[in-house]
Amino acid sequence: MKINIFKVIITFLISLLLSYSLYNIQDNVNKILLSYGSFILFISTLFVAICIDFDDKRKTTNLKILGGLFFSVFLLSNVFFGIINFKTSTYITLNGILLLLFLLVTYNLSKAKLS
Repeated sequence: MKINIFKVIITFLISLLLSYSLYNIQDNVNKILLSYGSFILFISTLFVAICIDFDDKRKTTNLKILGGLFFSVFLLSNVFFGIINFKTSTYITLNGILLLLFLLVTYNLSKAKLS
């Protein structure tokens, strides 16, 4: 497994800018939760989608597609939560389950032996 530091910095900055834009969308007490939560979700998915490379190209491709797919889901989810007024428990539960599902599938794909 290889990690490119330049891509990590770019991923961090993209996640930071997207989180800041979501902070500006929301205009109630949950804007801090939305911005911090979206940053954690974006950085975790973009890190897998952009920064990690394996020696096995199939494994790398599968993980990049998975990271991009979950990034899209989290982006749409956070934009939706940014537009509506939401309960803190709903946001944490929904995005927490999705993040744990993403981490589980990512872990299983990274440990799989593809032929």
